[in-house]
Amino acid sequence: MADATDRLALAELARFFGGDPESDDWLHAAAAEDSAAALRARVPVADELERLRERTLNLTPVELIDSVLVLPALMEQIEQWGDPAIRFDDLEALRGFAADYEGECAASGAPATLQGLLLSLDGADPKRPPSLAKDAIQVITYHGAKGLEWPMTVLTGLAWEPRARLFEPIAEVDGALDRRAPLERRWIRFWPWPYGQSGKDCALEVAAFACELGQSASRRAVHEDIRLLYVGVTRARDYLVLAPPAKGTLNWLKLLDEPDAAPHVVPPAADDNPLGVGDQTFVADVRPLAAKEAPEERYPQPSFVRPRSAPVERPPLYLRPSQAEGGNWRVVERVSLGGRLPIDGVADMAAVGEALHAIIAYDDVNRDPAQRLEDADATLARWGVKGFAAVDALTASDRLSAWLRTRWPNGNMLHEAPVTARFGDQLVQGRIDLLVDYGHGSAIVDHKSFPGRMDHWEGHALLHAPQLGLYSDAVAAVSGRRCDQLWIHMPIVGALLRVMAHGHGGAECQ
Repeated sequence: MADATDRLALAELARFFGGDPESDDWLHAAAAEDSAAALRARVPVADELERLRERTLNLTPVELIDSVLVLPALMEQIEQWGDPAIRFDDLEALRGFAADYEGECAASGAPATLQGLLLSLDGADPKRPPSLAKDAIQVITYHGAKGLEWPMTVLTGLAWEPRARLFEPIAEVDGALDRRAPLERRWIRFWPWPYGQSGKDCALEVAAFACELGQSASRRAVHEDIRLLYVGVTRARDYLVLAPPAKGTLNWLKLLDEPDAAPHVVPPAADDNPLGVGDQTFVADVRPLAAKEAPEERYPQPSFVRPRSAPVERPPLYLRPSQAEGGNWRVVERVSLGGRLPIDGVADMAAVGEALHAIIAYDDVNRDPAQRLEDADATLARWGVKGFAAVDALTASDRLSAWLRTRWPNGNMLHEAPVTARFGDQLVQGRIDLLVDYGHGSAIVDHKSFPGRMDHWEGHALLHAPQLGLYSDAVAAVSGRRCDQLWIHMPIVGALLRVMAHGHGGAECQ
């Protein structure tokens, strides 16, 4: 899903759904002339993954994972392997990892993407989540059980024999350890073992264990294993269960025996015999356990069903007014501001539009005429506009100002007004060319440097009407008042066109 060109991932999916693990049909498909088509034919979820890939920008990483996990072909394949509860717990661990990844992205302000999730998974080790059931069994190491407690604790591995770390790197100390100088007289000892996996009870091993360092290492190993056994025994709150090996001796418990003394722990021989620990006895309940080999006597395998649910399509966070579209619009009013302004060989109308926007926004008809002309000329030069005179730009500004004073004598003219509004889960952000606040309502005037013929004016105005409609909704949502007039200002051709959506009267516009 993250990379449509990842042929290795496609081959892995083909092998995953291949059924017989000994079959190499997927390998022949990968070596075919049209390997992509041959591999896709062996992947029953290929079409679904293709459709999901097209929606990766609309779904979060967790939603993408959920969309894959609910595919029936995938669930059927996993259930065929047996132990589906454990396997589904592993999938829940993956979902939990993805949720944690999204949470970290939200906290840091970073985007949460499918590619980012894959990078986080690389080298990670998602842990299986602990069961929430009250009677769940927790399988844990003796070291990991430190500090915990359960009503009943079962100790396994009692045939363990202490193993001295003679042939591993280990820190040694000459004499007593000085807490004020813990590194003094300490050194690293390493005896390399030359025989690999063999050589047990050879002359080298016997000599190593017989020397002073070997005997000291053996004593440390015994003491460490006794401390670990103490950790296991004291984890039980109410009941302690000893699970001895079916064959072998209780080597671990024998570490408690004193030299040439009776065993410290004496297991009961039968149900009516007590358990002896030192000079004390305890009532013990002996239960023989055996695995049932008959398939029909096994616990019935539960059936897991996951409902198919379509992933939620999430719209983009930001609604961009410049990309708004739709609606049934019409031009309801036309105003002529004067004749067409002269343009001599202007190639970049976009630059002309940006310069005109800036001039109209900051220009003040009450300022010194010479200063106005100098500023307008500098703005045109900054945008690299040639063939359009600064005096004509001021003419466009004068025309608009005169019309605004006539239309809304007491209106508050807000040039380049920023607006932000929320509609459901989406945000509208933009900047309105001119927002007129006239007390009981507001109007929007949008400048368009359109130089076309008169018969094209209306079509160009209607093309930008949805943009003004979205702006008007945002203004109404923020101010709580209607936005009842939307105008397209074409300063080059000297015209103003008012647009309105069909189905609305003159009192309000949407």
